[in-house]
Amino acid sequence: MQLFRTLILGAALAAGVMTLGSCGSGSVDSMIRETMDDRVIAAAEEMVTLLVEEDRDGLLEMAHPLARIQFSSGGALDPLLAAFPDVTPDSQRFVQSETSAYTRIGGGSGTQHDLVMALTFNETERYLLTLNFRMIDEEPRVLLIEFESVPE
Repeated sequence: MQLFRTLILGAALAAGVMTLGSCGSGSVDSMIRETMDDRVIAAAEEMVTLLVEEDRDGLLEMAHPLARIQFSSGGALDPLLAAFPDVTPDSQRFVQSETSAYTRIGGGSGTQHDLVMALTFNETERYLLTLNFRMIDEEPRVLLIEFESVPE
């Protein structure tokens, strides 16, 4: 199901990213920046820096406890870091966001934020970075990182 959602989202956003550039994509980015929690925006932008710099310790520090286990075992970060370009993106903008509540196992609830960023490297390489943050003690902690190229 997750793969299906990712494929649908990727295809929809790929089409949108290709066309948004000429029809005011900055307005989508601006709208997301105005409505999304500033801590989440800062965390998403910091994630890009950590991925470019291949800063494993920084990534683990920002990770949700469940993601930290996955990231630190079995080299789960290796494929992500190998695929992510090692240069700062020429452009990065938010193209989709969603905030929702979730129920914790064992009771309680929390807030999660899903963000999709369009990244361009070397003016031609286009990617989507999908991040899922859950708020832990009022701080965003990344639970999911997906990185995929935008089909041409």
